[in-house]
This record gives sequence, structure tokens and C-alpha cells, in this order.
Amino acid sequence: MMQYTIENVWVDEVRLNRTEEKTTNNNQYELIVGCAMDYNTADKQSVRFVMDFSLHSSSKFKLSGIYYTIIKFTEQLSGDEAEAEMVRINAPSLIYPYIRAFASNLLSSSGYPSEHLPLVFFEKE
Repeated sequence: MMQYTIENVWVDEVRLNRTEEKTTNNNQYELIVGCAMDYNTADKQSVRFVMDFSLHSSSKFKLSGIYYTIIKFTEQLSGDEAEAEMVRINAPSLIYPYIRAFASNLLSSSGYPSEHLPLVFFEKE
């Protein structure tokens, strides 16, 4: 089993707006998450994993952003091997709790009452 470390994380393009609009799914929350990865062909050990997210709380707010993570493996890999390792470690499940904490802190700091953001379980594909 290959070891890895999270080398760096950052958030980009954050947008937070109040809204009176209801969610299209008629639930309290509507969450959309997208994932992508970029393999570093120069060092053959790093992957930039990107999760873009959009969270709509019915009649309260819309929050969106892009969360970047650099994951570095202990050994060199091919692009296909890196992709397989990202699936093996279930990268979305690894990173989403950081997004959830970021969103909770941002909403709290922005004057929104305590929000219990949805838990998400990602299945390996």
C-alpha cells in the first residue's frame, strides 16, 4: 500500500450570497460537488486534486468555491497508477471533510446561524 501526504491546500473563487430562492430539490440543502485531478508529469509523485462545490441552503444562502489539494505519494507513479491510487484512497471522501469545515467556519464568521452541513459519502468508481 503506497503512502501519501497532503502537501498543500487552498481555496479559490469563493462566492457567498444571501438568497430567498428555494432549493430545486425541495430539501433544506442542495449540494453539488465535482472532482478532477491533474497528475504532475515533472515529479511523477504529486497529484493536484480539485473539488468544486456549490451549496444552496433553501431561502438562506448560496455558497460555492473551488478547493485545491496537493497529494504527494512516496513513490513515483505513472498517470494511470496515480489515478488508481486516488481511487484507492477515495480522495473525495478524504478531502470533503475539509471543505465542510471550511464552509461551516465561513458561514459562522459571516453571521449565519449554526448550520449543520450535509454529510456526504463517496463511493469508489
